[in-house]
Amino acid sequence: MPKFTDKYIAGLKAKSARYEKWEGDGFGVRVTPRGVKTFVWLYHFDGKSRRMTLGRYRMKGDRI
Repeated sequence: MPKFTDKYIAGLKAKSARYEKWEGDGFGVRVTPRGVKTFVWLYHFDGKSRRMTLGRYRMKGDRI
């Protein structure tokens, strides 16, 4: 069963420092101290780790 459900992500609380929760190989959610939740993808290219921001959690369709 997937860990990243709407209820799970909505329940992630802001902390004093930015943190990330991961599910599977490279897919995660970053939570900032202000409580902004962003989906991220961790991948490797040319032997280097890179992160790609995919979008914010719960953005309105016209703002994506």
